[in-house]
Amino acid sequence: MSAKGPLYALKMHLLRDCFADKSAPTKALLSEHFRAFQSLCIPMSAARRNEKNFLKDRTMTKTLFALALGLLTLTAYADDKPLKVGTTAAFAIPLEAAVEEAGKQGLKVELVEFTDWIAPNVSLAAGDIDVNYFQHIPFLTNANEAAGFGLVPYAPGIINNVGLYSKKYKSFEELPTGATVAIANDPINSGRGLQLLAKAGLITLKPGVGFKATEEDITANPKKLKLIQVEAVQLVRAYDDADLVQGYPAYIRLAKTFPADSAILFDGMDHPEYVIQFAIKPERKDDPRLAKFVDIYQHSPVVRAALDKVNGKLYQVGWKE
Repeated sequence: MSAKGPLYALKMHLLRDCFADKSAPTKALLSEHFRAFQSLCIPMSAARRNEKNFLKDRTMTKTLFALALGLLTLTAYADDKPLKVGTTAAFAIPLEAAVEEAGKQGLKVELVEFTDWIAPNVSLAAGDIDVNYFQHIPFLTNANEAAGFGLVPYAPGIINNVGLYSKKYKSFEELPTGATVAIANDPINSGRGLQLLAKAGLITLKPGVGFKATEEDITANPKKLKLIQVEAVQLVRAYDDADLVQGYPAYIRLAKTFPADSAILFDGMDHPEYVIQFAIKPERKDDPRLAKFVDIYQHSPVVRAALDKVNGKLYQVGWKE
């Protein structure tokens, strides 16, 4: 039987795909293995077709198949392209520290900063970036359901407090009837804002709605609060006009308009579902560059110092230390 059957053709096709990469390091890495592979794939002599040598032929087939798969795994992430990480301004500074630390360890990483919470998932699904870091699982789940992205969480990052802030009032009791309250406008973070208002005793929600709460789930609103929905990254700008604002300390610190720790109430650290996640496409899960970068983010003292500087005491890590 000839070695040049369907399996041989498949292996050769896979290896030639590897060589389609224009990267010189990739070609250099594969050339020696490719020559060895070709030497093994010569037609078998008639003497080896008999039953006595069947096991040898079978072993060779397994060896060739393992070699092909091994080469594919090796070259999938062996090019010289940097790992592209998408994020938003609130998380950029600690990630920049991680990128710098990764460079010192020989890992090239490119940080791509977005100005909204939609583009990072669109870009990830399109393959323009390799991973993003800006969202928690409820937000990711909602995005997948709405757009069919098929993205998955890869590793946990930090969890941030979210607070209720007011420029005009020092307590909830001071809020007048009909006070305006600015909350996030996306389906998930607006639910988080409503949960916070319920925790403050300003509204009552239907039992069990959790982070999926909407205004329709409000069963009591004794102060007749007027809810205004604003893009989450722009909530800090509503501080001057609204009576009460749902706020994110990281964005508040970036804006430098008022103290991030001045909230009347924080939502606490008792909601692990709000841990920010590194999100990826499923096929990226075995990328060794990604594993190394996440390890640097989670364990580098330099990154931890950057996290402390940006977030103060208003965060905690979402991974086991």
